[in-house]
Amino acid sequence: MRDQFKPGDLAIRLGFGRVYGSGPDRGQVKPHIEINDQTSGKTLTIDLTADDLVEMLSGGAAMVPADRVSGFRGVATWGRYLKTITRKVKTEGDDYKLRDGDLRKAAQLPHVAKVIAEIEADGYACDTPRRDNTMHWVLIGRKYDVQP
Repeated sequence: MRDQFKPGDLAIRLGFGRVYGSGPDRGQVKPHIEINDQTSGKTLTIDLTADDLVEMLSGGAAMVPADRVSGFRGVATWGRYLKTITRKVKTEGDDYKLRDGDLRKAAQLPHVAKVIAEIEADGYACDTPRRDNTMHWVLIGRKYDVQP
């Protein structure tokens, strides 16, 4: 479906989410702007205050601090096509010693590091390894390219 979009195509949405729950901001409306790059699928979300919204609707510009911006902040890969590659590596005997919080250390295991090096040699950036239910390490590589 993303093949129909060209680099530079964006989707922009103005949202007014209501806060549910029992917290101190329960029932409040939280305006935000979402900018979605149609090619790469990356999203930038900017939370707005009531003053920001009034300023924008009156033709001005809202100055938003970085702590109210979430999602993808850089623009180097906007307008590029996401390509992924997945490799599975069989777990070995001592792999059980890594706890869930230690998954970043899995990249240092020799049998996992070898496959990560192969993925990175092909130009992909490798995500943090994770284990699946079939006793394999799952390695996902991502890169952004100008060609679909």
